[in-house]
Amino acid sequence: MRRILSYKGVLYLKHLLRGVKLGLFDEATAMEKFQKWHAEHEVQVKKRQETNARDRRPRRGAGGPPVRPRRDN
Repeated sequence: MRRILSYKGVLYLKHLLRGVKLGLFDEATAMEKFQKWHAEHEVQVKKRQETNARDRRPRRGAGGPPVRPRRDN
């Protein structure tokens, strides 16, 4: 469950809001930081998905044992 919350940014937002509560910065700054993180996170996720999709495509001539021609008797 913690991994899902971290992936979605809930834990980071909670961390930022605690900083607001402690008076380290205001809520607008916290939301700005979260929006910046969210945008960067989306780019990373999209890049990772594209890499995985590219790696899943079969490559011509790669993989598997070579095919021997059949001999007819």
